[in-house]
Amino acid sequence: MIAGHLLQHMDEAHAFHLLCHLMVNPKYNLQSILREGMKGLYDKLEVLNTLVHQHLPSVSKVLEQANVPLLFFCTEWVLTLFSYVFEGEFLNIFFDIFFQNGWIGFYRVALALMKSVEIDLVKASLGNVDDMQGKVLSIVKGIGRRATKYQGRGCSSSVADAADAAAGDMHIFVVAESFLINESDLVLLGSNVEERDK
Repeated sequence: MIAGHLLQHMDEAHAFHLLCHLMVNPKYNLQSILREGMKGLYDKLEVLNTLVHQHLPSVSKVLEQANVPLLFFCTEWVLTLFSYVFEGEFLNIFFDIFFQNGWIGFYRVALALMKSVEIDLVKASLGNVDDMQGKVLSIVKGIGRRATKYQGRGCSSSVADAADAAAGDMHIFVVAESFLINESDLVLLGSNVEERDK
């Protein structure tokens, strides 16, 4: 999916070289999430889980109560750099952010996406405990999936609805900038994950 997005913007040779760069450059190191055992994937999810706990405690609490780990819905975000759930201008802007900031940019956008459904998650946690997991999973799995987002709100898919959704999607990047994460935070979180795994 990543290669497909790159091919929309450049010829095959350039897309191949850029994908190779994303795989081996330490700033991106995509190969670590795809290697046997996918240790890099689990490390990224563990760091994201810690960041959600720190920056979005109400979201973290609801996910924990509903027994919905990040693995259930963020795996596709990490493996495809959001290209499985987003397209178009949103994905173009995200890739610009990712190329500039690496995984810090990814984590900020992921936190902003979860922040965008925070109220819905809290409401879902107030209902019947028996169906909370299904409701919470439906909310988080719907992030970025336009059809689910529109149908879930009972909206007809018109040009106006698409424009409103696109404006909301772009607001995610404004929210993402509000999450203060720096390289030293990630080094510390990453070393904690590595220590735990020993």
